[in-house]
Amino acid sequence: MSTEPSRESSTVVDRSTDSLFDVLADARRRHALAYLRENEGEASFDELADAVAARERAERPADASENVALSLHHRHLPKLERAGLTERTADLISLTERGESALETLPITVVPQATN
Repeated sequence: MSTEPSRESSTVVDRSTDSLFDVLADARRRHALAYLRENEGEASFDELADAVAARERAERPADASENVALSLHHRHLPKLERAGLTERTADLISLTERGESALETLPITVVPQATN
């Protein structure tokens, strides 16, 4: 009888953690989560899109606010919702308990922009 762990048990993957890291791999989603955390966990879509666009201008000055809003609406916010990190009502986007927990556990920070 072998005392070594079986190959099967050493390859078990926590799909929830994988999903979380996949969602957090994108800087735009991290910017959105950080902004929500800084604003008591919620913001209107327009407010969130403007804030994310403003944070990204230093990194990618060519991205227009409209492009940021479109990608948030069609790609990033749905992915955050599917992962259970945010939820959306007609008026607000809010962090969920899982989103709050992920932000407490993982060092997701955004460097403040320099003021001109």
